[in-house]
Amino acid sequence: MASSSRTADVAASRVLSEKGAAAMAECVGLLFGKWTALQLAVQNQWGGHDSQAKADRLASSVLSWFTRAAAARGAGALDPDELEDLLYVTMDESFNADIDDGGVEEGGAVSLKEAAIPAPR
Repeated sequence: MASSSRTADVAASRVLSEKGAAAMAECVGLLFGKWTALQLAVQNQWGGHDSQAKADRLASSVLSWFTRAAAARGAGALDPDELEDLLYVTMDESFNADIDDGGVEEGGAVSLKEAAIPAPR
């Protein structure tokens, strides 16, 4: 996932500092590495021979989502439902995996959703 994440790192740096973008890319990589459904999809090639590339693109899409959503909303809250939709739709379309059983919340993906909600002040 590291190579595909570099493109997203560049996009993220427009809103995040270089250090912040690198930290976010690392976070996404670690969380996706622990997401059972995604790991099974890649290992068992549910998305075909390019399953790893599809997982890399998903990571890049998530990083880009945070960047675009943050830039569009300024200091406002990000909509975690948009991120959830991105994860569900991509898993379905890329891996033919229907994970409506709560799989997005499993394995740390919920942490990405929580990151989209600013902490109370």
